[in-house]
Amino acid sequence: MAMSKMTVTATSQLVKSYRDWIRGSGLSDAEMQVVIEGTVVLLRRHCTQGTICCCGNDDPNQCLATHVDKLGFITEVQCLVCGKKLSAICRKSKFYLEQITDESVFERGDHVVWYRPFAYYHHGIVTRQCAGHVAVVGYTFSNVNNPCAIVTEKEYRHGSMATTRRGSVYRIIHDDCYTNEYTALRAERMIGEEKYDFFEQNCEHSTTWCKTGLHSSDQLESCLTSIGKIALAVFLRAAVLTVLWLLQICRLTQDSALVPDNLWVERSVNIGYVSLMVSVFAMYSIYKGCSKIKSSVETPRHEVHDGCMESCRKDCTQKVFQCCCRRHPSCGRLTCAICFLACICCSLGQAVWSVCAAKLRVCSVPCCSRPASAVLGLVVGSIIRELIAASGPFMVVWYTDDIVSYFEKHDVTVSDNATVGRAIIVVVAVIVASIVTYPVGVLVSRWVEAVFECACCRRGHPSNRVTYKRDEYLKRPCPVHDEIVNIPAPYGDYLMTNVPVIQSTNQCSAVILL
Repeated sequence: MAMSKMTVTATSQLVKSYRDWIRGSGLSDAEMQVVIEGTVVLLRRHCTQGTICCCGNDDPNQCLATHVDKLGFITEVQCLVCGKKLSAICRKSKFYLEQITDESVFERGDHVVWYRPFAYYHHGIVTRQCAGHVAVVGYTFSNVNNPCAIVTEKEYRHGSMATTRRGSVYRIIHDDCYTNEYTALRAERMIGEEKYDFFEQNCEHSTTWCKTGLHSSDQLESCLTSIGKIALAVFLRAAVLTVLWLLQICRLTQDSALVPDNLWVERSVNIGYVSLMVSVFAMYSIYKGCSKIKSSVETPRHEVHDGCMESCRKDCTQKVFQCCCRRHPSCGRLTCAICFLACICCSLGQAVWSVCAAKLRVCSVPCCSRPASAVLGLVVGSIIRELIAASGPFMVVWYTDDIVSYFEKHDVTVSDNATVGRAIIVVVAVIVASIVTYPVGVLVSRWVEAVFECACCRRGHPSNRVTYKRDEYLKRPCPVHDEIVNIPAPYGDYLMTNVPVIQSTNQCSAVILL
């Protein structure tokens, strides 16, 4: 039987302690209630028992607000029963992108992003949805006389959010976040802020803080990852040059007839190097991109497997554990050590099998139940990006002799040792080519993804689904209630009074208040 949740009253200790913290902050009683309720909902979600504290305390009267931030939002709560201090900030969790083609589906508190044509995301928080317009709070350069970005609330007409200049519109869905009302309130309190900083406080930092309380930017992390990829490519290229340098030494110390042509060996190694780089980086990009596209398949956290492989795995694990527990006193230390290593291997195999089984269950649906156009655009875009990014270094290593000859012709000496000088020239040229070609690949891949997005939006545009939506709503059976309820409708919310509803197989009748 589910335990009833205790409501937050104005006389509770949590409310009283919070009032002491926010005196003079400008928060109204209604806004303060939103903060309290949003905090309590978050704390109950973080506890496995569904209570405010894991000790079993679910009474707001037994809690105190022990810390608030500069805007007056609770960041820490103390349980008076066990004395434990609880964080009122969301945990770092996964998030997913959901492409939106109909702006009317946005709700107050939604985290919205535009995927710009220049391959970056602009973030905002929806605060209002009314009269065919959506109000979004976020950093903008609204004043031409003021070069600093400022947090403002801007209205967008339905159908005008996704354009060629602004890019595609997505909604970000977080696994762990504040309630929508609490998120919108946090965004509204930030209006007028002028603290934009690309590395410390960009638009993603501010909106992520509004939604989760965390100060993070996934774009900045992706940028650092790209720099790491370039560094890895240079490192691998240096390793390739080392192999070729050793081959050249063998050519000088051995008979030339016994050593293959150095030029073809070098080009073969370069082709293998570029192929490896493109394959690894493209697969990594596809995996990371697919993990951010929301799937409609819900994978259960715990599922019992009754297959033959699962039974064998369990038997193996049980027997090894029994042996490791020294049920046989005659086992020596060496035997116990071997059994212990075997136990670790079995446990590792169990974990790998569980992960693979979960992935296979999700991937049994085409595209893992993700939009086919989004997945196809991601795959094609990732391959094109990595091919273009690898084309620069590949051309450098393919025409290494011409590049080195160019420097020698202009009397440019890098090192007294010809081999070392050649290696330095090639590595520097690879770095420059990577820095130039990678941004080009990112832009081209973004435009390729936009082509697939446009094809998807054309099929799923709201004007093409109006009739379908209306028929879908009309076919739904009307619920029978003795209280006021909301009936889903394509153009608004209707209220039904507590008049009994006569329900038949073909139609429903009720008294409707407009």
